[in-house]
Amino acid sequence: MVARPRLVDSRFGFHVVDVLEREVGQTRPFEEVREAVALALRQQAWMTAVRQVLQLLGRPGPRAGR
Repeated sequence: MVARPRLVDSRFGFHVVDVLEREVGQTRPFEEVREAVALALRQQAWMTAVRQVLQLLGRPGPRAGR
């Protein structure tokens, strides 16, 4: 069975997605990803804090993905 392309809506508009191949994912040990997870959480906390301060100042905040 051949999968047909799908139309997907995102905050950036509509996109045509055509999945050509699928691979089974693998679970990595926590110790292997600990630093990447910690960095992602620090960045997320920083962006949340920046948005809150800018909101208090009445200015638009940075947008995700930029």
